[in-house]
Amino acid sequence: MKPGNMLCVGLLFLLLSTLAATSTHAFIVTPYRSRVVSSTKLGMVGFGAKQAADLTKAVKLKARKQWNRYLDMKEEKEIRVAVRKLNKDGTSDPDGEWLEVGRVKSKDNEFTAMAVARQKEIIADHAQRLFTTVSFRAVLDMAYRKEEPEEKWVIVKDSALEDAPKNLPKMVGFEGVPDPESGYYCWEQPQKPGIDQQKKKR
Repeated sequence: MKPGNMLCVGLLFLLLSTLAATSTHAFIVTPYRSRVVSSTKLGMVGFGAKQAADLTKAVKLKARKQWNRYLDMKEEKEIRVAVRKLNKDGTSDPDGEWLEVGRVKSKDNEFTAMAVARQKEIIADHAQRLFTTVSFRAVLDMAYRKEEPEEKWVIVKDSALEDAPKNLPKMVGFEGVPDPESGYYCWEQPQKPGIDQQKKKR
């Protein structure tokens, strides 16, 4: 074999070896990813530019971690949360059906609206998992159930996060309604190559 050909073969072998070593865990599929939630666009109207930017840049929370925080709050009340699809023009439909997705808790029951607003992506992801009518491109209203003085759904806007404490994620939690097909709520991504995706029962 000519020296030039041997060099080409050597480089090709090195490239294939490198790909083989790294492709075992090259991709992690995330089945559910929310596009936009509960007045994310509409709620920005009237906000200061900096505040709107800060809300947009907020790091997406992890479902498992927020579920653990929910479970750790033994004395706090469970507050039901639901989503409702907006009209095509982006307005709320007062006659639309509320789809119950799960429950939130907040420290000392003081941050219910903030709990919904800050965990909206997790809530929307789970709504997509539960309901075929909630697509990836769906734009949603999001609300919590208020029991007193009258029972009703209270819509949450992004403005609920005004003056939110910096450690808010540690003060709120979410638990989703179990998937009717599997009976599971929280799904974990594999941490190492070869480990199957784990599920934990509610």
